[in-house]
Amino acid sequence: MDFLSLLALAAVVIPVWRLIAEWREISAGTYWRKVGIVVRSMTALDSVAEVIGRYRDADIYGSVVFKGIRYDFDRVAVPAYKAVMRRRELYLEPGLVYVNR
Repeated sequence: MDFLSLLALAAVVIPVWRLIAEWREISAGTYWRKVGIVVRSMTALDSVAEVIGRYRDADIYGSVVFKGIRYDFDRVAVPAYKAVMRRRELYLEPGLVYVNR
């Protein structure tokens, strides 16, 4: 095999291999712990716990479950925080931040 054939093969195999690896992480649930998540609709959540307060006419839940992972309420944040979220955080509109501990 010449160099260009090897290069073309690598250009196909490497992205497919990476895609499969990411798909496995998403399926296993580990991917969601690595990135900050923005949830715009309550329908995206699997379940919610008891209401512990209210903020901007929205209920604050003690914890929420997203993709099988539990996040506990941590704090209220401004909408701009969505751009700088940390891993293991979930941002629920209108500005509620939950953390997977």
